Amino acid sequence: MASGNKLRWLTALVASTRISPLMMTILLCEAAMVVAAMAFAVSAFFTEAPAPTGPSFEWKAPTLTHAAPKGARSNKVDLHTLSRPIFSKTRRPASAASAGPRIPEPAALPPPPGVSLKGIVSYKSMVRAFLTSANSPQGEWKTIGDKLGSWTVDRIERDHLALKNGTRSLKYSLYPELDPDAVR
Repeated sequence: MASGNKLRWLTALVASTRISPLMMTILLCEAAMVVAAMAFAVSAFFTEAPAPTGPSFEWKAPTLTHAAPKGARSNKVDLHTLSRPIFSKTRRPASAASAGPRIPEPAALPPPPGVSLKGIVSYKSMVRAFLTSANSPQGEWKTIGDKLGSWTVDRIERDHLALKNGTRSLKYSLYPELDPDAVR
């Protein structure tokens, strides 16, 4: 009889709040989850965690444990990488002696003599520049990748041309008096 009174009380509550029985069931489930979460949080806050047992976990550098199959190239890069792991407490920068012999840079070559940019023609995807120089006073058309002595045409823009030789580059402008960076 007591369970019948509780059921009537619950039915009366659902009817008075005008909530469907399905929605009331969902709300009761959510309330139960909130109460369980709060109980878990309180127990986690007020109880001590057990001390970890077992081996301590210290990071060890990986090593190559197997040989390369026959016919495969040996990969010295892997051996070098694994001998100096990135995230290690004992990692130190490589010494200058282990960096290998230093190769001196070649002497910078002078710019081509007497080069002057006279015109640029651009049509669809084709771009050409007309240059005169001491070696070619009548002028010649150049496209990207063409050679001018030891220099290579690197870029041709709307109003200037860039020559490149290794890491060094030169800029020739159609209007050198207006461009302070251009070679004169």
